[in-house]
This record gives sequence, C-alpha cells and structure tokens, in this order.
Amino acid sequence: MAHGFGQRYDLPVPLWLYLYGAASVVLLSFVLVGYFVDKSAAPRRYPRFNLLRVRALLGSATYATLGLVVVPLAFLGLYAGVVKLCAMLGNASFAALAGAFAYSLVPIALVYQAAHYFTYLLTEGHLIFALVSDPFG
Repeated sequence: MAHGFGQRYDLPVPLWLYLYGAASVVLLSFVLVGYFVDKSAAPRRYPRFNLLRVRALLGSATYATLGLVVVPLAFLGLYAGVVKLCAMLGNASFAALAGAFAYSLVPIALVYQAAHYFTYLLTEGHLIFALVSDPFG
C-alpha cells in the first residue's frame, strides 16, 4: 500500500510499445557492456588513501562516538526532508507519508543489515554473552 498514493496513471503509449522499448534498452545495455569490457587488459589499480594513517582522526574515541550519533541522525534528517518534500508536492500529510514509506524502507534496511553483517554475526556472535555479562570489561 506504500505506493498507492494519488490518482491512477496510464501509460501515454500502448503497452506493447512500452515493453518493446524497455526490452530494447536492456538489450542495448548488454551490447554496450559487452563491447566496452576488455577481458584481456590487466586489472587496474585505483589510487587509495588510508584514513587510518591520519593521526588527527585516531586521537580520540570522542570522534567515533560522535560519528555513531551524528550519522544516523543525518540519515533521519535526510529521510524527514524527502518525506516533507513529497508531502508538499503531493498535498499529503507528513505523518501519513512517513508511516507509509516506513513500511517499505524498514524491511529493506533489515535485509541490508542481515546481508552485510551475517558473517560478522557468525564469527563474532559468540562474544555477545561476554559483552552482556560485563559490558565495561
């Protein structure tokens, strides 16, 4: 129900034309990737900058703690700003849109976390019991 806002919209072209156009774009993208990807070339090395070697960033745990607080708040502010913009453009209430978008974004976020941290949970998950019993130890 998250995408059910506003009026129904029909395509301005016939369905067969839309499907042929979409299929031709996918086919063209495959052809272009196949043409430009060179399998014989050696792998390229990209320049890298190791932030862990910058002493100003390593000096204090305050920066790490501040980052743990500021980064989620920045994403929350970005989410609220996008929802507010959608509410203004669509003449809908902020609370209704925020709740409706949450139904589609929260499962995506949970699956993202599970997919990216599953191996970490398997390798380091047994330490959770020690951390729960003595969090400062």
